[in-house]
Amino acid sequence: MDRRRFVVGAAALSMVTIPEPGQSQSSGKPSGTTIAIASENLQWLRNPEEVAKAAIEAGFRAVALSVGPDAAHVALGDGKGLTDFVTRLRAQGVIVDTVCAKGLSADTGDIDSFLAVAASTGIAQYTFEPYPYRTDQPIISQVHDLKVHLAALAKQNARRKIRGLYRNRAGLFQGAMMFDLIDALSGMDPHAIGICYDSGQGALSGGDGSWIAPLRAAGGFVGAVLCTDNTLQFQIDMDQGGAFTGPPERLAASASTGASRAYGGGGGRANPWIAPSVPLGTGLVDLPRFASTLKEINFDGPLIVQADYPNGGAENGGQSLSLPPARVLGAIKRDLLTLKAGLAAGGFA
Repeated sequence: MDRRRFVVGAAALSMVTIPEPGQSQSSGKPSGTTIAIASENLQWLRNPEEVAKAAIEAGFRAVALSVGPDAAHVALGDGKGLTDFVTRLRAQGVIVDTVCAKGLSADTGDIDSFLAVAASTGIAQYTFEPYPYRTDQPIISQVHDLKVHLAALAKQNARRKIRGLYRNRAGLFQGAMMFDLIDALSGMDPHAIGICYDSGQGALSGGDGSWIAPLRAAGGFVGAVLCTDNTLQFQIDMDQGGAFTGPPERLAASASTGASRAYGGGGGRANPWIAPSVPLGTGLVDLPRFASTLKEINFDGPLIVQADYPNGGAENGGQSLSLPPARVLGAIKRDLLTLKAGLAAGGFA
């Protein structure tokens, strides 16, 4: 679908049967295909009432609560804080059934206490960060280790009646291309362990539509979708007005020091491409095709809008903003409207 037809598809927003904000939730059962805002983008609001008000004003009826050591509304080990924050959010009519956890590891001994509190609060599922590949070890053995790790986690989740969702990320991470992650999850209970699919990261890892096959293969393991977008941008060293033309020695020195380049490419060095985050609908993610694929796999979990592009500091979990709050929320609301247009155009309802 070309961009003109996609824009025309925005007129079909009414086809998307997403309930309006303001409905309450008292249980931890999955709420279906609600659209949630990532509370990571609302760190500049510190109490639950303010967070709920901003979410509803932006058009959302659900919040995916951030939990972790930093850029989070609740500290990872603060069980009382988690219960209080969730209870107060729900009291404002906001659905909270998914938390996005950072710094969570079964190796630190904090996983079971977190699961116990989250489950008792009525949280249905949590997302966790991907594991990096170790370049000095065989891939096959690492996939085996991932399977063992996820199986142990699934067992803990099942005991607490909560589901853990592994988040995919482009780069040297297990699950970047998805098939290794799907292989590791094979035979496990998708109600205990699954995938939080990041659309922007999936598009980066699977260019030219090659993200579709692994998403279809993941099927019922996809428990939540993180709605992000990324693009590719060619960045060269403009100090000399173009590509690097100096001697190899200077190029090597520049590479070893990382001279003033934020992304490590350009100037004649290897890989002068960067992959910045951008607003939904302006990058590599084909929203209508993405929506139709979600429909094919009968996806029925929450869609979480997370603004990772420059947005006054909100993209980094900042507790202060460099832009007016209305402008920050307006950008996120634009993402929501764009997402709804893409869902309608792809026949996802």
